Amino acid sequence: MCKRFIVLLAVFGLLSWAGSSSFAQTTCDDAIEIDGNDIIDGSTLGGPAATEDNEFNCGPWNSPGAWYMLIGNGGATTVTTCGANPSTYDTALSVFSGECGDFVCMGANDDACATFRTDSTVSWDSEEDETYYILVHGWATSEGGFTLTSTQLEPGDQDGDGVADWEDNCPEFVNEGQEDEDGDGIGDACQPI
Repeated sequence: MCKRFIVLLAVFGLLSWAGSSSFAQTTCDDAIEIDGNDIIDGSTLGGPAATEDNEFNCGPWNSPGAWYMLIGNGGATTVTTCGANPSTYDTALSVFSGECGDFVCMGANDDACATFRTDSTVSWDSEEDETYYILVHGWATSEGGFTLTSTQLEPGDQDGDGVADWEDNCPEFVNEGQEDEDGDGIGDACQPI
């Protein structure tokens, strides 16, 4: 009976996990690699304080954190906890370039979402092949579950349709399919019908 009760408390988030053995990515060395267009469900519940964040002045938070990393492609990059699945706590994000122990703060944010004010977003222009570390943590000592979404636009993709401007038959307007009904090399999105 006691084991069932403990399991139920853990499932419903009423019991914190002890130690870091159940919390895999508590340091940047343990960061989980994600790609530039990913959706990740995670948790900071019961993890140790993300002290590396404070050492590099990229947010004044002292909460548990989860580390991720992605490789830049030279395009605009965004990581966010804003989205269809709001976090269960007041999230914060910090993004670093460099290597563990020698970070440069690219940006930090707390409370940036229009629809759910306690989630966060950081955007930056990535350098091609640069490694970026993303720390998902919380305001003050907040902890809980989150959904992290990452997006990277192709370099020089001003309309954000996933087609680089030099290949895009209509770089000013979104036209993912590159439709060109009359075959003149100018996308239908740029031509009045």
